[in-house]
Formats: sequence, C-alpha cells, structure tokens
Amino acid sequence: MNSFICFGNRVPTCPICDKPVPVKRGHDPNIRMNDHIQSGCADLEVKKDNICCKKGCVTKLLVPMKCSDCGLNFCVKHRLEIDHECQGKPMKNTMNKQNNRIEMERQRLDRLQTMNRRKQDIALLQSKAKQGTITDNEQIELAKLLSMKTDKKCCIS
Repeated sequence: MNSFICFGNRVPTCPICDKPVPVKRGHDPNIRMNDHIQSGCADLEVKKDNICCKKGCVTKLLVPMKCSDCGLNFCVKHRLEIDHECQGKPMKNTMNKQNNRIEMERQRLDRLQTMNRRKQDIALLQSKAKQGTITDNEQIELAKLLSMKTDKKCCIS
C-alpha cells in the first residue's frame, strides 16, 4: 500500500482511486480504507460549501455571503440577487412532498384493488364450496385467502 507522509504521519493511498485517504489520529487505517472502498471511493469528494454557487464561477469564499432568498452562498461579485439571477427558494422539497403524496395515493389504490380482487376470489370459491364443486387446490386457495382477510368472520355456512 502506498502512502503519503503528512505532518509526520503516514496517510494511506487508495489502491483503486489512487488518492490519499486521511485517517484520524488513533483510528485504524484499515477500517478507514475499507469504508472508503465500500463507498465506491466517493467519500473524498470536495465539499462545495466554500465555492460560489453561481454557475461557471469557481471563486473560493473566505467569507460566504448567503442569499436570503435562495439560501445559497455566493462570492462578492454574485452576492446580489440580480447578479446570480436568483430564483428564490428551490422547489425541490415541495416537489418531493408532492411526489410522496402521489406515490402514497398509488399504493393506497393498489391495496384497495388487491383487497377487492381477494373479495371476488373468496366469493367465487365460497360459491363453488356451497355447490360442492370445489377442488382440493381451490380449498387450499380459499383457506389462504380467508387467513389473509382482515375481518375474521366465518364465511362458509
């Protein structure tokens, strides 16, 4: 394993991405390297907290200037709303909530359809049982359907 020397400590280098993987003092470098590799070498990505959020600007921020409308950090040149073409608060959270509601409604409808299909299957199999034309496999299927039913009433009379 290759390693860099950093302030008198050895910093192991990832054999996959060939980047140094920092390890906190007193921690096992093998565990840190394993975590790094299992994350797909993605845990070393540069944080963009100290870079201007204006598209195309890569100015590093010594003092971040947070926009009160959109909440993003900008450099001195782009600190005003007009300079970074502020769109206000991102719609991401509201879209996620709306997508969650749609997904929950779809799941509810799927459950209702499944319950209605079970009720129809139970009714069909019960009518066959009353007529005496039910097969062994159909009896087993009826027993399974009745065991999954939420209301525990007796259905065969």
